[in-house]
Amino acid sequence: MFLLRTFFFVYVGISIVLDNWYLLALGAGLTGLLFLARIPVVLATAARQTPQFDMAFMSIMIPKGLGAAVLATLPAQRGVPGGATIQTITFAVIMATTLFSTGLFFLVEKRRILGFYALFFGRDRPLVAPPLPGQPHRKIEAPTRAQAALANTAT
Repeated sequence: MFLLRTFFFVYVGISIVLDNWYLLALGAGLTGLLFLARIPVVLATAARQTPQFDMAFMSIMIPKGLGAAVLATLPAQRGVPGGATIQTITFAVIMATTLFSTGLFFLVEKRRILGFYALFFGRDRPLVAPPLPGQPHRKIEAPTRAQAALANTAT
């Protein structure tokens, strides 16, 4: 399956047409809306005791991929008017969600943007989950300057 996906993504990469920057920007804008819409979905579905760190990861894990790419090629192959536009926007969303997810994953892992997510998920949640019985405590890094400033403004 991995080999098939690899060849398909090579095909998708070859199929991307970068001549209409408006459609690419539209795809990036839709991606931003997807990321913002994901925050209330995670808030509504996650357990109350879920730590902010885990909820931030849940909020950023929305990369689109193989299924969306396959469906986006069908209208263009069938000759549907606007099929190439659908394909370009969908490929832009796939590319943007992958790039955004990768970048945001790094920023959350380094605790650079947890203050942003704390605005939505509340400061009453723990930063990280408590250790399971018999396991050592996880090291909690000192907050960044932005997180400390946000904590000071909330009190």
